[in-house]
Amino acid sequence: SAVEFNNGLGYGWSHTLCHSLTFTEDHHIIWQNHENNLITFSEPTESVPAIHNLLSEAAIYLGHEPNQYLVSSESGIYHFVRETAESKQGKLLAISDKYGHRHNVIYDSDGKL
Repeated sequence: SAVEFNNGLGYGWSHTLCHSLTFTEDHHIIWQNHENNLITFSEPTESVPAIHNLLSEAAIYLGHEPNQYLVSSESGIYHFVRETAESKQGKLLAISDKYGHRHNVIYDSDGKL
């Protein structure tokens, strides 16, 4: 439930930029979207660069840059970066749509939007 998560506005609150990736030790990625839904993917690799989750109608892809991941869903494409290969979290960088519009996300020195 949403009350378990604090996305910067307090427990139970969310906003449209509350997206994150969590990398697990068993090579899965959990995408938490702005509705606090948790969607699990196998981690994409160079040999399998795209992973689809048919139940959620979403997919995750390797990006063109190192440690970049793209999550595609009916509401858009979410661009994430994993700071290092050992990082457990992926941070939202941008949201784009099928028309090529893109909104970049900027963080302050404390890592807040």
